[in-house]
Amino acid sequence: VDLGARAIRWSDEVCEIHELPSGHQPTDEEATGYYHPRDRQPILAQFIRCAQQGEPFDSQFKIITAKGRERAVRVIGEPVRDERGVVVSIRGAMQDVTDQARLELEARRLTERLRATLESITDAFYILDLEWRFTFLNGEAERLLERSAGELIGQEVWRAFPDVLGTPIETHYREARVTGRSARFEVYYPPLYRWFDVSAYPSSEGLAVNFRDITAERKNRERLREQAELIDRAQDAILVRDLDHYIRSWNAGAARLY
Repeated sequence: VDLGARAIRWSDEVCEIHELPSGHQPTDEEATGYYHPRDRQPILAQFIRCAQQGEPFDSQFKIITAKGRERAVRVIGEPVRDERGVVVSIRGAMQDVTDQARLELEARRLTERLRATLESITDAFYILDLEWRFTFLNGEAERLLERSAGELIGQEVWRAFPDVLGTPIETHYREARVTGRSARFEVYYPPLYRWFDVSAYPSSEGLAVNFRDITAERKNRERLREQAELIDRAQDAILVRDLDHYIRSWNAGAARLY
């Protein structure tokens, strides 16, 4: 762009991006007019700063081609100065990044859908990278761990929870990473006064951990076990039948009697 003559010279590749014949040289108004309406002011502002202050730019915008098609483009501009240091022209490049922008948009949408799914599940879930750092936690994980995502993201799990070192949690996590096989286990974590049912799934990206609080469930199981022991020690015969009269369980006293 020759600033003095207000003349614009496009390469054949830039013409092709705009779906115009080779050798087409637009006016400044025409060149600006190909940008998407919402991008015209931003590109003009960057162009003016480059012309007046010598500030280079490298940005992504959308254009609408001469055939009415929308394309994403990367636009680069830098000042050209004369011997006095005055900016006399701007030179740059344009690259069609439509496919790249579409893939990035699809990746963002996929990430958003995945995040929404992980936030909606009732179990707690977090992801550790290959350096054992937190990269994601859902809301249930924040609640059970009593720590916020902002506090944990980027932190190494062993530093954030030093009490895990030397416990079955560390053992199972490291074994899962080494063997490539998922691990499921129950563990009591004293700092939180909770029992957890934990599943760890290794991948090339690190470790995905799904867990839930089973403290109440463990208490119920223990209570049932104690009740079963009491029933089994009873001298009387005690048996349980379902509504179809099938015997579902009986105690040692019933075994002796029958």
